[in-house]
Amino acid sequence: MQGKFRVWCVNKKEWESDPCLLSPDGVLFHQTRNGFWTPLRPETHKVVWATGHVEGKERIEVYENDICQGNWPYATLCIVAWDKARCGFYLQPLDGPWKRAAYDKGYKLNGNRFKVIGNALENPDLVQAG
Repeated sequence: MQGKFRVWCVNKKEWESDPCLLSPDGVLFHQTRNGFWTPLRPETHKVVWATGHVEGKERIEVYENDICQGNWPYATLCIVAWDKARCGFYLQPLDGPWKRAAYDKGYKLNGNRFKVIGNALENPDLVQAG
């Protein structure tokens, strides 16, 4: 089973609008307007994984690098990040006393109420604001 993802085009600074697929060996392809599948370079296209978590009444899907706002004890602004050691997504604080603390893995995605206010790739200024 393959997870859900979207693709960020680094050069255009926008989400890829053409259909994309990820091969079993990790190569990213997109379908051209002519119907051909061509590979995309990892330097120019970034895969952003869905977390599987859906938030709010609007049922917004939460993706890696999303910026979230909430009322946590030690932060009000967090970024969704992947913890390779624990094999799971978490909310890394961008403000407050735990800001980017290397020793802390932040807050769990599940069980916390928050609002997605943007994505760090689309809005890098949101990360700087934290």
